[in-house]
Amino acid sequence: MSTKYVDIIIDISHEAIDRTFQYKAPAELADRIQPGMQVLIPFGLGNRLRTGYVVGISDEPSFDVTKIKEIDSIKAGGIPVEGSLIELASFIKEQYGSTMINALKTVMPVKEKVKRLTNKQVHMLLTKQEAEEYLVYYEKKHARAKLRLLKELMEDVQIPFSLVTGKLNISSSTLKAMQAEHVIEVVEEERYRDAWNGQTDVPSQNREIPNTEQQAAIDRVVTDYENGCAGTYLLKGVTGSGKTLVYMEMVEKIVAMGKQAIVLIPEIALTYQTVKRFRNRFGNRVTIINSRLSKGERYDQFEKAKNGEVSVVIGPRSALFTPFRELGIIVVDEEHETTYKSEYPPKYHAREVAIERARMTGAAVVLGSATPSVESYYHAMKGEYQLLTLEKRAQEDASLAEVSVVDLRE
Repeated sequence: MSTKYVDIIIDISHEAIDRTFQYKAPAELADRIQPGMQVLIPFGLGNRLRTGYVVGISDEPSFDVTKIKEIDSIKAGGIPVEGSLIELASFIKEQYGSTMINALKTVMPVKEKVKRLTNKQVHMLLTKQEAEEYLVYYEKKHARAKLRLLKELMEDVQIPFSLVTGKLNISSSTLKAMQAEHVIEVVEEERYRDAWNGQTDVPSQNREIPNTEQQAAIDRVVTDYENGCAGTYLLKGVTGSGKTLVYMEMVEKIVAMGKQAIVLIPEIALTYQTVKRFRNRFGNRVTIINSRLSKGERYDQFEKAKNGEVSVVIGPRSALFTPFRELGIIVVDEEHETTYKSEYPPKYHAREVAIERARMTGAAVVLGSATPSVESYYHAMKGEYQLLTLEKRAQEDASLAEVSVVDLRE
């Protein structure tokens, strides 16, 4: 087996070491190391173990092999960066004057594994006749706890573990003894933390029908995507013109092609009403990501996205880095809002990074606003973005407010 040489970014935010360092992969790790993984490596004169991020693997060394150190190990609990997000981090580094390690951490809103929650159930393994025989046996032995549990299991062959140990007051020693007798088994199933308060939504059958203007915008984006020429679109629509309905129709059609969607909103406060409308359309295939979620909830939502168990993610800036593998469309609602600009290094703009991520993955980007930013409108006027307009309110009897300019000096 040929030796693998690994390019690594060290987890130290200092410009002096803002470059890759090459390490040798030991034989036992050569087949396991992948781009994006977190590893522990000896660094500096004292060979202190530091965390590093794998950004490249090669069969050829770039330095004198006698001076190349070996990777110590793969970091336990470390979450790998998706390959496409490493490339996106490189864009952020160059575009916004960041160090690569800060850019990598930006595209990793979740950096450590969190233990999944589990549901434990007690199952009966006996047939009805066998259970009746054990009832007689337990009565003779005066095994009251076993008898109590077996009677409950004869009514319902599967009981939640918490109910068994709580309401039925069955001790762990009793459970172990019954497992040894092959009367029961305790089954443990992992489950995701819910970011939507346990609410299950079924897609509504009552659907809004797009008007002519809305349908024209939808058809333009979807047709371009189907033809492999998706780009960036500025959807300029007056207040009340039904931009959210246009987003949902576009997302639905692209998701139906086996793709996934990210919908960015400027404020966490808008999350509930936006998600509610999307869940009425897509049911539980929609999830949210924002800073109000616990560490475990955020980790579980990213895992669901990575595993393809959700199709649409809604949230503010950090939702842009959802590890979707089949990204088809990114919607940036209220694209003019300043909250899309990060206040902390790297001071990236989510709108610009969304456009770059879409370019890398062949996805469409829809920037929506009633009052577009000067930059976006300028790009649309130059033909760099495609301009889509909604000039009428969605409700036919709704009219725009009258506007007058008043000179307050008078």
